[in-house]
Amino acid sequence: MNWKQDIVILKEDGWYTAFPTLEQLADGRLVVNASQRDRPSHSSDPRARVMVSEDGGESWAETGDRTLKPLWPGASGKFRIVPADGTWLDMGAGGHQGSFDAPELRPAAERDAWEAKGYATTDHEVDGGMFYLSGRQLHVGRSRDEGAHWSHEAFDAPADMVDLNAFRGMRLGDGTLLCPVGGRVRAAGMDLRAYGGAPWREYMVRSTDGGATWEWTAMYEDSRGGYTEEVTLLEVASGRVLALIRAHRPGPTGYLWQQWSDDGGRTWGEPVETRIWGFPAHLLMLQDGRALCTYGYRREPMGIRAAVSDDLGISWNVEDELVLRDDGGTPAKDWGAKHIEAFIADDHLGQPDLGYPYTAQNADGSLVTVYYITEADGITHAAATRWALDGAMSV
Repeated sequence: MNWKQDIVILKEDGWYTAFPTLEQLADGRLVVNASQRDRPSHSSDPRARVMVSEDGGESWAETGDRTLKPLWPGASGKFRIVPADGTWLDMGAGGHQGSFDAPELRPAAERDAWEAKGYATTDHEVDGGMFYLSGRQLHVGRSRDEGAHWSHEAFDAPADMVDLNAFRGMRLGDGTLLCPVGGRVRAAGMDLRAYGGAPWREYMVRSTDGGATWEWTAMYEDSRGGYTEEVTLLEVASGRVLALIRAHRPGPTGYLWQQWSDDGGRTWGEPVETRIWGFPAHLLMLQDGRALCTYGYRREPMGIRAAVSDDLGISWNVEDELVLRDDGGTPAKDWGAKHIEAFIADDHLGQPDLGYPYTAQNADGSLVTVYYITEADGITHAAATRWALDGAMSV
């Protein structure tokens, strides 16, 4: 790594700022959508903050441009794709009856009734009179006038799914749309209030008609209580797609899994474990033809790391792993001891609140990696690292 510069994008005391997404516009501008909550939470209703950089990620300013704001605020599983016809598609997992909010906040009196219908639920962090209702639909918002007006469609997951999580989709070179989603599969005696310990299935949801119809293809299913989630994709050649996957299984883990498709995401090979420790990941094809993987690193020293592949993802040079940040790992303010103790017990990893990176490459070859991190002051915030790989540029 030739040089690096760490930059704060959005940091405000009293606000939990996390899960920033990064979009590089055709004119070179960088757009970050970050979700803010008034307490540490991965479920409660967020507000969206949109930040723009016009200088390759060195400085950031908030914008009121409605065309850059996501159709609905949320975590990094919600994303925008622009097909060749210029239509905007905002996609993600959503709730029942066409709601864009997932999980939805519902009164506690309804909880048993929803669980009787097969929906998963989660306790509210602070309000015993409310609960979170998981969604099990793929939601697609469509705009033909650059965000001025939107239509909305919801596509049901297979009937045996009890919840659904979407992650980072993409548009292939031939126009095919891919959206990885996963969730728990209904099983006799399962606890709809406990996230782990149930069969899990990962799908690739695929459209060849601009999002009008979708085909659900199972990528992987684990009946042993482990699960995969948060899939990132890279088309390395026409129709050949690489997927890197966050994987959970009994016992200490943390290595990314890898799957391949040679038919544009229609079918997938068996997953194999890589030598990359960290999650979740983002994939980028560099200007020089190499593949770059950036990922959160949730063991000491916690932060953000990167690895390069010289053979388009077949192998990764983890011996020369690049450390972008190593100063994270502080729990966010007000998470509370109960949450931290549960995290340590479940994942055997520590006390992190960081990661979910995206990386873009500027025209001059420099790289910008965007993520969220919590430093010693306990204020979770959106940040970026500007850096250069192998002397690709000079400053």
